[in-house]
Amino acid sequence: MDWFEYVFQEQKTLQCLIKNKTDVELSNPVDMYNAATGALVEIGEMLQTDTRWKAYTTGSRKPPIVNKDEFITEWADVFIYMMNVLIYAGYETGDARIAVNEKQTKNYERFNFANSKNRYEPTT
Repeated sequence: MDWFEYVFQEQKTLQCLIKNKTDVELSNPVDMYNAATGALVEIGEMLQTDTRWKAYTTGSRKPPIVNKDEFITEWADVFIYMMNVLIYAGYETGDARIAVNEKQTKNYERFNFANSKNRYEPTT
């Protein structure tokens, strides 16, 4: 089992315990919506831990805040909420892998890098 599969299954187990449900019973559009909303809130919190982007978007001259420890913690919250979105929408890791791989391929094509020799090649 790879890392993504492991953390996804751990998160699904945690959600089953929190909700007192089996994984089959977890698919729920209201919980999916709440998880997506939670992810948006966490994205906002993450952006507040590294404000270097503000100079580009607002012309701010204030010194930027950069807190790498808080940033990665908030990023983890976003990632966990996004796993919950998948869980409550009824998806599995295989579905996520396919969707991400297809989207990345489209992005390579969109930027005319589809035949790039620099693309990452997984070993497994």
